[in-house]
Amino acid sequence: MLENNQPVYLQRLKSTNRDTVIDQLRAKNNQDDLNFWRNELMGYKRVELFDNDNTNDSLTRTYDVNFKKAMIKKCALDGISLKTVLYATFTYAIRMTMYADDFVVGMVSNHRPLVEDGEKILGCFLNTVPVRNRLESVGDMSWSSYFKSVDQQLIALKRSERLPLYEIAKIVNEDVTHAYPLFDVLFNYMDFHVYKDIEKQEQLSSSPHITVDSFAITNTAFDFNVDVSGEILSFDYRLRKQFTQDLTLEKIHAFVDRIMSDYIKDQTSRIEDTNFLSQEDVKQSFASLMDKVLRSN
Repeated sequence: MLENNQPVYLQRLKSTNRDTVIDQLRAKNNQDDLNFWRNELMGYKRVELFDNDNTNDSLTRTYDVNFKKAMIKKCALDGISLKTVLYATFTYAIRMTMYADDFVVGMVSNHRPLVEDGEKILGCFLNTVPVRNRLESVGDMSWSSYFKSVDQQLIALKRSERLPLYEIAKIVNEDVTHAYPLFDVLFNYMDFHVYKDIEKQEQLSSSPHITVDSFAITNTAFDFNVDVSGEILSFDYRLRKQFTQDLTLEKIHAFVDRIMSDYIKDQTSRIEDTNFLSQEDVKQSFASLMDKVLRSN
């Protein structure tokens, strides 16, 4: 390998993919993890928002650097991660559309081996874990309290997230030939901080710049992709199965947007007291009510 016409000698990594195989075998035989998933997914339910008709709908929304900084500042004050807040925001938006308090959403994670040089091993280490959302008693909480409770749940789940989805599905006798076992909705949080370091190096180098494009295809019915890699905050909604009710990606994002705005404003009132209806929603509800009154007369 040459750099500026000078030889560069690569050092042998202290870990290999053999460590990955060992790590996966260890996870498959960890009784604590097996019992965790068996108990966690007992009587689980999917998100029931879709019919059998395929579609290819998408929606992208971005927030500027000032909004992103405000979110990060509020998360730091509460001692929780931005990832937790955005995940919990999304799942509560699902609750608002589904009118259900117990459902599973998939979260993209990884099982890269936790060994020296493990971050340098080439390969696909992505995993997706099912997250059980129990939201029966969150209405009396503030947004901050709710997010903190979700943060504790995700920290506890992290201890068992190294088991592959295929093995988790088998524990609860889920059909592993299903397009996506256990869930139909996916949350994907992307923070490619390594690209920031590359950009800094490129500014000091005369070498050609690296361009990175990402194209992801999943089997899930609905994906919520969050990208915080750059200066802005970017949300990408992808829908592959039509909704069963009068629901749109725009309506789901409106819920997400309202929750984030209330959180930044440090609203201490109960979640149940949050007004999620826009002026247009109020007008439609009033028109629908008047129509029913007129019909009854």
